[in-house]
Amino acid sequence: MIESLPKVNHNSIETLIGLKYKKWREDLEIALGLLDYEMVLEEDAHMVPAANASADVKIKYAKWIKANKMLS
Repeated sequence: MIESLPKVNHNSIETLIGLKYKKWREDLEIALGLLDYEMVLEEDAHMVPAANASADVKIKYAKWIKANKMLS
């Protein structure tokens, strides 16, 4: 029998209270990873790309803006 993984998403993360920081941080990292937004914990905010920036730079910036809006 296959054991099911715990269901973790942005709605299942409990509010940080007192000494539960480690559990809260783990849940947050898992949820952000599943949503493909882990870069908000790993990268500094992106600068607005120049008009002649590569498509990759523009895509990363758009992804950062979307993640920032979702998490604020």
